[in-house]
Amino acid sequence: MKTLKSAYSSATTKVIIIALLLIQMIACTDNNSAASSDSSEDNAIYAYVAADSQFQVIDIQDPSAPTLLSSTPTDSSFLVETFPFGAIVPSFSQFGTTYLDTVSTFDPVNPVAQNFPSGAPFLRVTDMYYDDEFIFIGDEYRGLHVFDLNTFGLEVSILDYDTMSFTRLNGDMYIIHQDASVNFSGLQKYDFTDISAPVLITSNGTDIDAASYPTEERTHHSWIEHDGSFLYVANLADKKLKKIDPTTLAVLTEVDIQGHVTSLAIQDGYAYITVQPHASEPTLLTGDDAVKVVDLATMTLVDSKALVEASGVAVFDNHVYVVDSSALHIYSTASGILTLVTSFTDGAGMDVALAKEVELDAVSFTFGSQ
Repeated sequence: MKTLKSAYSSATTKVIIIALLLIQMIACTDNNSAASSDSSEDNAIYAYVAADSQFQVIDIQDPSAPTLLSSTPTDSSFLVETFPFGAIVPSFSQFGTTYLDTVSTFDPVNPVAQNFPSGAPFLRVTDMYYDDEFIFIGDEYRGLHVFDLNTFGLEVSILDYDTMSFTRLNGDMYIIHQDASVNFSGLQKYDFTDISAPVLITSNGTDIDAASYPTEERTHHSWIEHDGSFLYVANLADKKLKKIDPTTLAVLTEVDIQGHVTSLAIQDGYAYITVQPHASEPTLLTGDDAVKVVDLATMTLVDSKALVEASGVAVFDNHVYVVDSSALHIYSTASGILTLVTSFTDGAGMDVALAKEVELDAVSFTFGSQ
């Protein structure tokens, strides 16, 4: 275990951001491990899109007529997640100067991006989410970083090595990762009662692909989510969605999703999964480029729509928002069947998350300080 507060306090650059609060906290379901993947959202009005070197805010109050409100420069953004102050947008390059950007969307027409610099112990973000107390950021090379939600002070870094995807259910943390000696690679369940000293409960080191496969733009890896009762892993290597017992981590059943996952969202009994072939990894060259829908009750594939470099998905209010290299595609959904509403070319990107309006509390503090 490594204490980030002491490790980071010596850094010469500290990032000042404005503390923002929500009137109502949100947990929109997108391709990342949402804090409450089975929560009910009642008025998401924005789509946040990570689009290479841009963070885009799109008004989706009328899903049939989305409007681009703003494009804010960022550093090679390839993931995006909604947070209380707006969004976190990681940078892909582990050799660049930026680890991530925090973006205030108090004014969605004029977002304010603040740079969080790269450097030890940070290398490359793989997954993100927050709960009532903490922000969790997975790192492709440096484990799991934990921030205090209220102060944004860095708390601890745990696991030390590759963390691909994770989610929290009933107080326990479920993490797809490899250890530093590559003695373990798979899915592990931890007791996080003591956030700085998690206790391993059980493991599944045979059924889950915990490897990462970087390209020039993004890293392909497996994703984990839950529906409040069961865990679901969209497994990269074998192109399967696996339903997993959260107690034993045993795979209960699985379904062929016909492609290599790039994002996963679960809502109202269905999994929405974007898949695409890996451009340079021989074992990942075959498979569809599409968004897939799986009925979780029967674990059957019920729909598929072809796309071009499909890479992000979010779900809200009977609509599914999917980004690929050509557009933000908005579908209506009924019983898992997708019907295209519109394809918004200004929304093309690599990831998408959904958000409500945020409210400003004019308090400044240092992100990452003691």
